[in-house]
Amino acid sequence: MIAPNQREESSEAASATAGVFLAIEGPIGVGKTTLARLLHATWQAELVLEHFDDNPFLPLFYADRQRYAWQTQLHFLIDRFDQWTELRPAATLRVSDYLFDKDRVFAELNLDGVALRRYLKVFHALRSQLRQPTGVIYLHADIDLLLARIAARARPYEQQIERTYIRALADAYERLFTTYDDAPVLALDMTGRELLHNADDQLAVVSAVQSAFAALRSK
Repeated sequence: MIAPNQREESSEAASATAGVFLAIEGPIGVGKTTLARLLHATWQAELVLEHFDDNPFLPLFYADRQRYAWQTQLHFLIDRFDQWTELRPAATLRVSDYLFDKDRVFAELNLDGVALRRYLKVFHALRSQLRQPTGVIYLHADIDLLLARIAARARPYEQQIERTYIRALADAYERLFTTYDDAPVLALDMTGRELLHNADDQLAVVSAVQSAFAALRSK
């Protein structure tokens, strides 16, 4: 975490980012929640975490994606919408470990035909009712690193994820942020960076985010 002699600077950064709503996004295993928790601890930010463990279809989906894709996606869509609908304008920094648009990323990867067309109608109707983030942090990393982190955290249902699926997911995120223009995007390569225990990496990433926040507040 940030060293004690940096608390004054962190306090100033928190004040400078008041009212900013930041969403962190990227493929499975890239470190979204780890970064969200780090920013929460550093700047006393309001923390919004995805309720992925509440989806009863998720283990079934990874065992049989074709059979359970629709149920899994619909559950996530409604749950994410409900969570973001409850968010109110905040005077402090707010950090979410996901972007609502991630739902569409996964849907386009796992649904097709009539199912995808029906899903997109509902997605766009719900998205239009949500306040979008002030800024987005897009985390990306080498595929081997993503797979290693997925293996290390040892969630049973994730151990069935194939390399081809992670590659397709990473490519889908690249396409999303090639055209995403609802908010400024800070892209960070997490290959070679370790946010759980490496203080130097923590400081470098927090500093990069702080610079991006300053730019947001100056607009």
